[in-house]
Amino acid sequence: MRRHRLLTAVTLTAACMTGAPIGADASRSSDDPPPDTGPASPRSGVVTGRVLTRSGAPVAGCAVVPEATSRPRPPVPEMAVLSDADGRYRWPLPRATYDLTARCPDARGSGRVTRVTVRPGEETVADIVLG
Repeated sequence: MRRHRLLTAVTLTAACMTGAPIGADASRSSDDPPPDTGPASPRSGVVTGRVLTRSGAPVAGCAVVPEATSRPRPPVPEMAVLSDADGRYRWPLPRATYDLTARCPDARGSGRVTRVTVRPGEETVADIVLG
């Protein structure tokens, strides 16, 4: 059990440092075909946005986590994506309505945006302000 926790901690740390997706598809080989959730998919769209402080400053390294609120709940290919140096994130997601939560390091806190609707072939902008 202890070895499993250490391996998980090392894997998550490496993913966070490199900006790699965290979750079920993180272990996919680069030779594997991507999941059917990209912008070209007839069943998915893209959510883009920025993670910002209340004063509007971008925050890097925040894990943006979706929670589908529509039924049936679609599978999500990763558990989280990370905001980049400009606070931006981009995430292809299956068609549904989501609540998105940003959890940030360095005690910067978290923020949430609700009722984000993802439609096939469309890009939805959802900025998350930390509170």
